[in-house]
Amino acid sequence: MRRSSVVLVLVAGALSLAHAGVLASSSAQELDLSALVAEAERVCEVEVLDKTCALLPDGSLETRYQFATLTPLKGAVPSFQEVRMPGGEVAGRGLYVPGLPTWQRGDRILLFLTREGKSKRWRLPVGLSAGVFQVHADSRGTRVFRRGAHAHGKAVSENHDYHQFLSEILEEVGRQGR
Repeated sequence: MRRSSVVLVLVAGALSLAHAGVLASSSAQELDLSALVAEAERVCEVEVLDKTCALLPDGSLETRYQFATLTPLKGAVPSFQEVRMPGGEVAGRGLYVPGLPTWQRGDRILLFLTREGKSKRWRLPVGLSAGVFQVHADSRGTRVFRRGAHAHGKAVSENHDYHQFLSEILEEVGRQGR
């Protein structure tokens, strides 16, 4: 157990150094809709079809998500896409990237995704958790987008009307001419 913890810390340190630029520009931060759209190469509502973790030849871990695209909003978004992100667990080794959400099969999410990395094919949500909205039903059964956030050390939830938020995103994409 102790050895696994040491390996986890070493891998996390190596990953953070190797991807300092990506993670520094993407650390969990509050971004408004304009910034999310501007920094995203792809914006899409997806359903998680599958999730697998892999140990790469360089020793890093990645999670590979298979998504079905439900609503493409910005960029060339295929109907089915594989999105790779750092972290995961393989053979008792694990890496958790603070601020980077994880999902399970069946989850519906709205993603603001960065460009795919060159050396590793990682594509991160813009601002990590800032670029992720879960699709939920509110107390009336109406669909809403929900983004979890932290304010003054407390977990808070930010809800957006489903159809209104999609319209706002499309308007912002049009305004930015992308």
